Amino acid sequence: TCSESAASVTAIMSGGPPPPLGAQADPLPQLTPEDKIFLNEFGQKISMAMGAAGLLGGVGCYGLARTLGWRRIKTCTFLGATSFPIGAWYVVMSQERDRVMALGQKLQMSGPPPGEYAADAGTGDEAMARLFPPVPTAGLAAGSVGVPPRGLMGGGLPVQGGLPGFP
Repeated sequence: TCSESAASVTAIMSGGPPPPLGAQADPLPQLTPEDKIFLNEFGQKISMAMGAAGLLGGVGCYGLARTLGWRRIKTCTFLGATSFPIGAWYVVMSQERDRVMALGQKLQMSGPPPGEYAADAGTGDEAMARLFPPVPTAGLAAGSVGVPPRGLMGGGLPVQGGLPGFP
């Protein structure tokens, strides 16, 4: 739950004992506590900015469309609610660009070397076969793939007077 995860994050950040077995390990062990706090605050900042921009953009474009008498009010509202958050995301990312790029490079350098997982992946065909397995064909004979019987899909004769049991 939320209190358990907060307690484990606090223990990790304070240098306490690791979480018990079965608990999820910290996905970013190479980051300092300051970096983790920054990422948390940055995530909150960007989500609040995008949410507020979506709301204000939708309401503003709706009001503009109503004022100007446009016919496609809902389309204009959708356009405002989707395009304004993109602008807000750009503004927030531009403000914190240096710190985010530094953290990104830090995470890339601490990751596995390129090609480490390539030996386990096999060929491209094997990877595609694992991602998209063949369609199950159990119980399907070549001749039974045609049209289902009339009674199963409601293709029977129509009842005069409407549905059975109703006048």
